[in-house]
Amino acid sequence: MLAGVGPALVDYINVIDEYPKVGGHAVVRKTMKMAGGAAANVIYGLSILGVKCRFYSTIGEDEDAEFFKKVWVVLN
Repeated sequence: MLAGVGPALVDYINVIDEYPKVGGHAVVRKTMKMAGGAAANVIYGLSILGVKCRFYSTIGEDEDAEFFKKVWVVLN
């Protein structure tokens, strides 16, 4: 069994039409949330390949923490 230790992170991906010029602005067309963190991503990938894994992390008590736990349970 392989164990991964690292932060439980939530990435926010913002979709824009084009990069703004320096000092300019961009309009965000869509925002997506994804559970991540380097250790979590590696453990997830290895588990897809059939490796028995566990992920250890500390986690908060905010909306992002609840999102991470919900997604992680669904994925595993």
